[in-house]
Parts: sequence; C-alpha cells; structure tokens
Amino acid sequence: MKRWQVKFCAALCLLGGLGGCQSDRSGLYARFQDENPSVRLEAVREAGRTGDPAAVSYLIDRLTDSEDDVRFFAILTLERIADLPGDRRLGYRYYDPPARRAEAVERWRKWLADNHAKLASAPSRREEP
Repeated sequence: MKRWQVKFCAALCLLGGLGGCQSDRSGLYARFQDENPSVRLEAVREAGRTGDPAAVSYLIDRLTDSEDDVRFFAILTLERIADLPGDRRLGYRYYDPPARRAEAVERWRKWLADNHAKLASAPSRREEP
C-alpha cells in the first residue's frame, strides 16, 4: 500500500466512511508512524480497542512521540495489553523529561524482547461496544 493510500484510508476511518478499514492491520501499523499526530493517536486508540498484541512494538515506539496525548494513550494501551503485575508502566511517565522517558522505553523494549513469544500467542481482546 502506498503512503497516500494509507493516509486516505486513515482519513476515511477517522471520518467513519470506510467500514472495513479497522480490520486492515497493515493500515493500523502504518498509521502509528503517520506525520499527523491525530492519525497516530487514533491508531493507538484502535490498538486499545482491539487489544492487538502485535501492536505492542509500535506502542512502545509511540512512548517517544513528540505529542503528549499520543504518549499518554500509548502507555495506557500498553498497560492494558501487557497486563503487568506490580509497576504496570515499568516506570514510564508520559510527562517525564525525555532522558527519563528514554530509560523507561528501554525497559519496555527489554520487556518486549523477553515476552515476545508469549505476546505472539496471545489473542486480541476486543472491547465490547
């Protein structure tokens, strides 16, 4: 899918005009990296609604996003999908200075490396309407 097609699909999804778009996982993953923060935020929210374990690496990347809102919803979504005991955010706070956030993101990347197989076999948890 070309970049303009991904943006077009994302715009239609946000406007509610393309019913099948939400089931297009490759479109979801492309939207995590869109230039528009609103598109990235909607991708994070969709991952939260579907509980998609395959989205975890993209969510971890969004913890370094330039936008506070994207970082905030990314950590909430990770918390939900990862279902960690104890410190459910691995010390991550979306409002911390960049250096402190970077340390926590590295903890998340290590957690993902250690739990990749478990996540790969986990089913998505769809949110009921």
